[in-house]
Amino acid sequence: MTCQLRHPAVALAAFTVVAFFWCSAAFAQCETRPVHRNFYWVNLGVGGTGFGGAYGLGLTGQFGLHLFSFHCATAYNVESSEVGTEFSVLYGIGRRGEKGAFSIAVGAGRVEGNRHHGDYLYDFEPVLGFSAETQVFGRIGKNAGMGLSVLLNLNNKKDFPVILLCVQFGKLWPKRES
Repeated sequence: MTCQLRHPAVALAAFTVVAFFWCSAAFAQCETRPVHRNFYWVNLGVGGTGFGGAYGLGLTGQFGLHLFSFHCATAYNVESSEVGTEFSVLYGIGRRGEKGAFSIAVGAGRVEGNRHHGDYLYDFEPVLGFSAETQVFGRIGKNAGMGLSVLLNLNNKKDFPVILLCVQFGKLWPKRES
């Protein structure tokens, strides 16, 4: 059995690496006053994948640099009737400034749906895979943000890359102590 990476998966992996290094450099500032470091948020987003449109929901908690995330996404193509749904539990790191945020997380995920095999469309049994998620957000309000969430599940049935334009709600930004 050979594992083949398709172009969207390679592009998402490259985006994740570049975003990680860019954000690490952008947030490498010394803090002169202590800030609160625990955050939690909900992501709601719409976007696309290699075979159609997508929408997703994510719940995330960040404690210091440590990040715990649960996300689900559904992708669909009305013309071909292809559908895929993915659920993942992830652990990673996150950095937040006063105007922007970045996180990267990896974990396990479950994908179910259908796929084309030649001229036929068939359902496949739910399959476990490796999941990764990257979030890059900017501040748009006291408890709101807007940005990109990139999700990827690699498995042996159907790889599931998704890019979502999201809004975030929750305790998002550091508050300086007086």
